[in-house]
Amino acid sequence: MKPFDELVEEVYSNVSFRGEFTALARLRATLDRNTQLVSAHDGEPTDSTAPGFMDYYEIREAVVRATTLKMLTELQTVKTCKRGISLLFSSIYRGLLAQYHLDAEETRRLVMAVAARYA
Repeated sequence: MKPFDELVEEVYSNVSFRGEFTALARLRATLDRNTQLVSAHDGEPTDSTAPGFMDYYEIREAVVRATTLKMLTELQTVKTCKRGISLLFSSIYRGLLAQYHLDAEETRRLVMAVAARYA
């Protein structure tokens, strides 16, 4: 059996897994970015682009509505990214498990090590 570092290098340079690992890295970056955006919202409205003359309550309602819509979009993106990461991880895991005949923990570590290199 090959040493772990050689196996990581072999999988990293394997063209048949490149697309999956690239997609996994992109999803992870999107997830990190949107998770930070969601956690940055602290209930305070951030967008005040209200047209024309509006009273205080109309402006506040418009800002809260825009902020809530933005947060819902970011939360949906987080959910979608998590689902995609889970599916890709599972697919890569099963492929490496079948190709290299490793045990479950070694395969998981291999996927994580290669994904870290792509990130």
